[in-house]
Amino acid sequence: MAHVTCVVVYADGTPCPNRRKYASGWCTSCYSWSRANGDRDPQGRQPRGRLQSAVCLVTFANGTPCGRNARYAPGWCVNCWKWSREHGRSPDGRPYVRTDGELLPALRAAARAAGNGCVILNGLGYRWTTALVSGRQINAARAVWMLAHGDPGEAFVLHTCHRGEEGCISIRHLYLGDNARNMADMVEAGRATKANRGELSAVAKLTREDVHAIRERYVKGARYPHPGSARAIAGEYGIGAGYISVLAAGDRWAWLDAANGQEHVTTCTAHTWHVVPTR
Repeated sequence: MAHVTCVVVYADGTPCPNRRKYASGWCTSCYSWSRANGDRDPQGRQPRGRLQSAVCLVTFANGTPCGRNARYAPGWCVNCWKWSREHGRSPDGRPYVRTDGELLPALRAAARAAGNGCVILNGLGYRWTTALVSGRQINAARAVWMLAHGDPGEAFVLHTCHRGEEGCISIRHLYLGDNARNMADMVEAGRATKANRGELSAVAKLTREDVHAIRERYVKGARYPHPGSARAIAGEYGIGAGYISVLAAGDRWAWLDAANGQEHVTTCTAHTWHVVPTR
């Protein structure tokens, strides 16, 4: 018996010849195309393997055409296709991204920077700009240091301006330090503060009020179905029973006092943790 074919018709007017598999009337190929292109309707799409253009058809937000070699049927290059998968929509109008040939001159210019201002390397599409040096993917600021002073070895390349996340690569703002200096620099830059702890964390399941309630209610050694047992509490909050005990003991959310809600700072002396109230 002949199989029922996909309902999609390609841009050139030819029907998709594949077997229908989904309730939408699409085949596996058309369904995958829809998922890869932000859940767009595959009607009118290009057949697999047929490119609309030899170069990427995407135009960046600043009006600059992408111009890289097209690899995918919508007429997109690899980078624009990956951007579409990550953001769930068409890459047309996405932020400008530098071509490979523009990066090295920008790094060399930053290695010779004479001014005191930041040299911000925009258009790379990543929070921390990277560069391929001697077959190794490294931070762009480190690449600038290598161009100016040679390989720093195990040392960290740090920023006096604290704008590394924004893309600053000026050689006048770079210096070397060890891991301890790197951690201190992170604190000074405000990247290791209270901003993302507790309920502000992207993976948090509890609020301050939840933590207070759990610590007040938990009864050590109580067995289920006692309402103060770890299992009973965990079932209500959708977390593991093991986490209840460490939360009640103060091993998690240690900066939050269960009694009065005051924030605490945690210090460590001779491997012993002490919770000290802030003033």
